[in-house]
Amino acid sequence: MGVSGADHIMWNAHRNWKWSRGSTVKAKGIGACPGKRSGRLYILEEDATISDKVMVAIADCIIAFDGAFSPRRALCARSCIGMLARSGGFTCHAASICRELNIPCVVGLGEAFDILKDGSMLTIDGSTGLVEIEE
Repeated sequence: MGVSGADHIMWNAHRNWKWSRGSTVKAKGIGACPGKRSGRLYILEEDATISDKVMVAIADCIIAFDGAFSPRRALCARSCIGMLARSGGFTCHAASICRELNIPCVVGLGEAFDILKDGSMLTIDGSTGLVEIEE
């Protein structure tokens, strides 16, 4: 994908990048399950308890995991419309679960994960690994 001089690019050690143009910030990870979805972001912290309240909160949301994707967290995948993860690759547990449930998934965001804000609107493309965050 070409980038014009008006774009701002930042590289990090994981070879993830982000750039902004207008009111959209984009981040790149690894597309782990194809599909494109738009929705509100819900960041599930590492020590979060998976309760009924959490399951209702993530319904029709794109969820993001910062930390290991445990089997308990797999329950959340049934309620969400998309999934993001800071770490992992094409064969990680989160990617496998998403492919099984046919949920778009982007993993391996690395430091680009830090630009995600709970409640923001975004679009993910599980085919290309592109995440667009509306500001």
